[in-house]
Amino acid sequence: MGGNSNTNKSFSVSFSELSEIDWLVSEGISVVPLKPKSKEPLIKWKEYQERRPTREEIERWKQQTTNFAAVCGKVSNNLVIIDIDREELFSKLELGPVATKTKVDKTPHGYHIWVRSPLPKNRVLKWQGKPEIEVKANGLAVIAGSENEAGVLYEHFPTSPRKIAEVDPGFFDALEAVWRGYRGLTKKAAKKRGPRLKAGILEVIKSYAGELKEFTDYGDYKQCRCPLPGHEDQHPSFTIYGDDRWYCFGCQRGGDAIQFVSDFFSISRGAAKERLSSDGWLEEDEKKSKEEIIKTSKVETSDGKLYEEIYRDGQALFIDPEGNTYEELEIGGLKYVPISGDELTEGAVLLPSGLEEYQDEKTLIAEIQAHIHKYVDVSPFFERIAGYYILMTWIYDRLNTLPYLRVLGDTGTGKSRFLDTVGRLCYKATIVSGAITPAPIYRLIRRWQGTIVIDEGDFRASDEQAEVVKILNCGFERGRPVVRSQRDNPDTLQVLPTFGPKIIASRKRFKDIALESRCLTEITKETDRAEIPYLLPREFYEEEARLRNMLLAFRFKKRGEIDPEKAQGLKGIDIENRLKQTVSSFVPLVASNEEVYREFVNFLVGYNRELIEERADTFEGGIVNAIWDLMKTNMESITNVTNVTNVTDVKITPTDISEVLIEKYGYTEANPKKIGKVLRTLGITTKREKIGKKTKNVLVLEERELRKLIKKYVPASYEGYESYEGNGTERQKKARLKFHSPVEEGKCERCGRETWLDHEWIDEDGEVRYICPECAAELKGELKGNG
Repeated sequence: MGGNSNTNKSFSVSFSELSEIDWLVSEGISVVPLKPKSKEPLIKWKEYQERRPTREEIERWKQQTTNFAAVCGKVSNNLVIIDIDREELFSKLELGPVATKTKVDKTPHGYHIWVRSPLPKNRVLKWQGKPEIEVKANGLAVIAGSENEAGVLYEHFPTSPRKIAEVDPGFFDALEAVWRGYRGLTKKAAKKRGPRLKAGILEVIKSYAGELKEFTDYGDYKQCRCPLPGHEDQHPSFTIYGDDRWYCFGCQRGGDAIQFVSDFFSISRGAAKERLSSDGWLEEDEKKSKEEIIKTSKVETSDGKLYEEIYRDGQALFIDPEGNTYEELEIGGLKYVPISGDELTEGAVLLPSGLEEYQDEKTLIAEIQAHIHKYVDVSPFFERIAGYYILMTWIYDRLNTLPYLRVLGDTGTGKSRFLDTVGRLCYKATIVSGAITPAPIYRLIRRWQGTIVIDEGDFRASDEQAEVVKILNCGFERGRPVVRSQRDNPDTLQVLPTFGPKIIASRKRFKDIALESRCLTEITKETDRAEIPYLLPREFYEEEARLRNMLLAFRFKKRGEIDPEKAQGLKGIDIENRLKQTVSSFVPLVASNEEVYREFVNFLVGYNRELIEERADTFEGGIVNAIWDLMKTNMESITNVTNVTNVTDVKITPTDISEVLIEKYGYTEANPKKIGKVLRTLGITTKREKIGKKTKNVLVLEERELRKLIKKYVPASYEGYESYEGNGTERQKKARLKFHSPVEEGKCERCGRETWLDHEWIDEDGEVRYICPECAAELKGELKGNG
């Protein structure tokens, strides 16, 4: 890592390939040109603090220089670059873990660390009169591929990822504390921002985490390996500074003692504060004259007991798992009262009215599916997915990532009916409709922590739609709030929550491909089922109220049993990692039922193929498919994507691709120049090579990367993929079970009881009988015993 020897040149970025600058532009970074071999701007760049340059401007600048700089600040989505101006500081300050989480560039004298944070203040840390660390919250920073006056390149640090991480504002305070400790400086103690503790935060942390590994006291700060569960820290990156703050550079979390206990035990801040109080760590506040009252829709005690809010006969109450109700709760010296207001009286937030027992989970899911089937027309499998999504919302606070459930279609195809039928059964269903603005959505998420049910068509303007897309982009994963500065006080930050389940209706797909892959989508069509009522009858509301009460009983029974680690159950399935992440929340629900799990996996394989087919219809997809076609023509050994080997022998030119695109795929506007630009965005470069008597641009193909592109863009690469269940004829000869959809009410053809029928029993002769969940469970055991 030290020096500027030629061994580092292989990691530099050549702007002739446009890879670095194209990536920055795609990440929403504003860039401006610099004079060759200089940090001085080539143009007046003030306007580019307000807007990003166009592609035409960038291409024009490229004709004049190879040096570029990124514009920090709001225009670049809150880009902040930390300029470490001395190379040895990077190792002395233990910044290696940071380089594994976010983009880092090697500069002629040090490093640039790229992060996003909501407009922190610029700060310069000087030693002996010279800047050593500069936090650039606005201004310019030279990007990789540029060179200084001595001809030394700025290079992408080889072990850092190509992404820009969002960091907590405490990151910068922790970095300064570590630097001050290294330089032997002291800083005036800041006013304590956290709870009043009877001892320092170090003692609190040790009382819960035990012995801290590789602990070192540097005076102004202390460091050790991160003790938080789930972070396998290989280097001391957990930093304690002052008497009341901590920050981990590795997992990029930080805060006060309450936040540590909250993160350590995966409980809410309220529960964490209660635990600190009951464990004797909090000082009594002598100035507090009034009893503290907390308005909340749920309370969880330090021993794990849960109280949930219900709404009965116009009154908000708490209820416990035994069915006891309370107007208020007093726990750990705090008073909790349920939330009341217009959201409940006007039906914007839907809560259970009590507890109602259910027979078992199979019967519960069968009743939910029957309710969905009765009132809305969607595909049989989406009925099942919707049923499991409803169950998932009632335990989502035990999960770390969530998919979204979406219906997509034109007016009159049943989107609103789907929101009514499915959305109203979800945990604390929060109905946002009418002329919506994003601000109340943030407040409703914070206040109720329920399921947002939203119709994209209700937004008044495109900028409001963009804000909702931001909520959706962040809200699928825990710990991704939207952070802003207040307009009237820029130094005060607003941390806006986004995490939680969401059910969406929209008329068209999102432009953001990543967001698309986080949605489980059904294309709605106008129904031809005459039995579906066009107006919802009274019994609809009676049925959903009864089901909500059953679902609350399900939450009390099952929430503590949910193991988020079971979300890794899709590890061996050949689908995209992003899709695995999107649907992993279902796995803890379906993992215990092998048959449901198999059908679920088969659905994912098919859904994965649909995503590939959509990408194949883009111009980028056309290019990759053309390359695949040309390779199959030139290499007889290729039968599928796994056989892509010895590709260096294949000579493909942009002109070859252009001909295939025009003749086979109908891209009449395709030309070698346009194709060359797209190839670079796909990570494929070209080189000049003599073919016959002519010198041509030939694609430089690398086997591993080419396999990735083919699997991402070529549907044919999945043609040989067998379903999870398999389809051999031997299997057809055996008695077997499968789920029956839609679920029906009737007489079980095995035990004779009148109940819900959710399985088909196919015997050796192929005769089909409709049976109940109990008989299915018995037969499953018999079939397993018979092999």
